[in-house]
Amino acid sequence: MRMTIIPSDKVIGVDGAFLQVDFPFQENIHAIQIYDAHAEIEYNNGTQNEIIGTAQLSVLINQYLPVYEAAKERQQRILNPPAPHMTWDNHLEQWVDMRTLADALALRLADLARIRWEKETGGITIDGAAIATDRESQSLITGAWVRCQQHPDVLIDWKADSGWVKIDRATVEAIADAVGSHVQACFTCEKAHADALTVLDTIAAIDAYDIAAGWPA
Repeated sequence: MRMTIIPSDKVIGVDGAFLQVDFPFQENIHAIQIYDAHAEIEYNNGTQNEIIGTAQLSVLINQYLPVYEAAKERQQRILNPPAPHMTWDNHLEQWVDMRTLADALALRLADLARIRWEKETGGITIDGAAIATDRESQSLITGAWVRCQQHPDVLIDWKADSGWVKIDRATVEAIADAVGSHVQACFTCEKAHADALTVLDTIAAIDAYDIAAGWPA
């Protein structure tokens, strides 16, 4: 291990990685260089450099390495917030939640809309057949339904996952009804969750509310 301590800059470096530290140093020390088998203390007052042998090396390492490790752990905490909305407070030395109640509600409603979108467009299964429910597929199904209303006896060429098939009016209407019911159920579930969230009066309650429950399969 190679360690450098520079008191005037309040930094400690280990194997080339330097960190700011908060630690009392002797004012007459310019730098401390720690090597594998010895250390050298460089003074700033004209005193000759002092060589520390192996016997005392562990004393220096045990004095400064924990300071470095604490600074490293602090840096990792600062760089890795527990949640996107958390802000680091240098005075308290911890992450704090600066959101207002309105902020927390807005974030939760955005998450809720994302879940509804994923559920709405995630597809359904009808009699073992996978039916896409993304917005484009919804439009195509609606178009097929409209055409069947105008031309009741027409057979629709439909590109299924298994290949091309011809479907009649009854099949188109069944698919359209199932897809429409699925989409409406997703929006109904989103509204129910949104209504429940808007009456909560604490950030903790908003965060704890389960927006993943109750969605259509």
